[in-house]
Amino acid sequence: MIVIIYHLNAKNNINKLKGHNLSYNENTRQVIIDGCFVLTSFRQESLNCSLFQYLNKNRDRKLSYDELNDAVFKGRHVELNKVVDAMGFRGDLKRILFSFDTNSITFHPEKLNQVNNLIRLN
Repeated sequence: MIVIIYHLNAKNNINKLKGHNLSYNENTRQVIIDGCFVLTSFRQESLNCSLFQYLNKNRDRKLSYDELNDAVFKGRHVELNKVVDAMGFRGDLKRILFSFDTNSITFHPEKLNQVNNLIRLN
């Protein structure tokens, strides 16, 4: 009987959990969901690593291509859509975390808090 009660309480607690947390560990260069799932990782000093670090430090701010060129790209021609894919963000996860066009990009990880089920993001 105790096991059944515990099971019901555990199920209720799981149902109350909403949203997810995305974090970035600068030491390991890993993007982590909910503190335990590694979404992607970067090679040190790679373009993807530099870009993600810049986006992460400027969360929720629309960054122009010119600003990114000065700070990260340094003259390299980069298509924002393709570089987001190359960083490991694809499909619904890409759509949730990033807003972009040919001239700007915004990284908004707080939108992941609105997603209840990450299974659909694969």
